[in-house]
Amino acid sequence: MQGRVGTGFTSFRNGIGTEDCNGHGTHIAATIGGRVYGQTDQARLISVKVLDNANYGDVSTLIAGVEWVLKQPGDKRLVNMSLTRKALYPPTDSLLDIAVTALIDADIPVIVAAGNSRSDAGHYSPARVPEVITVGALDGEKIAETSNSGTMVDIYTQGENILSAAIGDTCGQVVKSGTSMAAARVAGRAVLMMANGIVPKNLATALQGEATRVETGNFTGETSRFVLDTGGAGDLSNPLCPDATKPLAAPEQ
Repeated sequence: MQGRVGTGFTSFRNGIGTEDCNGHGTHIAATIGGRVYGQTDQARLISVKVLDNANYGDVSTLIAGVEWVLKQPGDKRLVNMSLTRKALYPPTDSLLDIAVTALIDADIPVIVAAGNSRSDAGHYSPARVPEVITVGALDGEKIAETSNSGTMVDIYTQGENILSAAIGDTCGQVVKSGTSMAAARVAGRAVLMMANGIVPKNLATALQGEATRVETGNFTGETSRFVLDTGGAGDLSNPLCPDATKPLAAPEQ
């Protein structure tokens, strides 16, 4: 990503820092703004590590990351949260919902994965926060088998078999699937829109304006959904590493 990656923050005091030892974050970052796989070259990518090497974190590690972002300077910031968790009720009691709402109040748009439980995204935090842009995953023209859905999903895009960067090798590449990947693709498009002058409060409308409205009749509360074309799932060739081997598929983490 040629100088566009900055060291940010980690919630864990284990001596590893922000290094990605799992692979999920690298795949997401490269999908947003990587030179080969990214949706845009206008992003400066900052690592905010809120899940450990086994992809585990709790509300406190997530909120610590949000608090760090809130303290950073800059008038053009966007948060991609390719994560979600089963939510507590009522929503007013959810500390993660409250923390993410603070980002919105600070004029920082937030792109969130809908979740991969084949359920109603309204049952998951922060996907259910009305002000965030919640993204569901498509598999071709259909909702991906595991993707959450429902009225809290603002937009859908391709999330199955997404090719992006892998850890452990400069030329590493891997295929992953899930709403995390779909959210990253929408986040990359959102960064490009902001670079072209779209203000945060108009971002959701602008994204939906580029999308196609698909009538559903009535599907888990949806009467229609917005489908955003973010391009193909990925070309197996890598112009920077022409001898790279064909990547293996990996499940959503």
